[in-house]
Amino acid sequence: MTEFSCILIDARNPQWGNAEHTLIDVEAKWEHIADLGYLPFTANPEDVEAHGRDLYQRCINGEFGTIAEYVAPPEPEPVVEEETQTEPKEETTT
Repeated sequence: MTEFSCILIDARNPQWGNAEHTLIDVEAKWEHIADLGYLPFTANPEDVEAHGRDLYQRCINGEFGTIAEYVAPPEPEPVVEEETQTEPKEETTT
């Protein structure tokens, strides 16, 4: 059985992935899928895979630039249901 290794070619645009500063969102380019270009990746210091932990530490070390501040997603707009207007039924007399 061949062992798979995930080799990083490059990363860019690191940004904190949460307000607690425990995750880093980054665009990463990996050797085994280089033809896909840069792909979104969330680096985690407790990742079960070594490449995730390694990328997190390299971002912390500033290798890919300053880590941008976390930006919370916008709050969803409340859904307002429109009332359906129904016209009164015409009564027919026979």
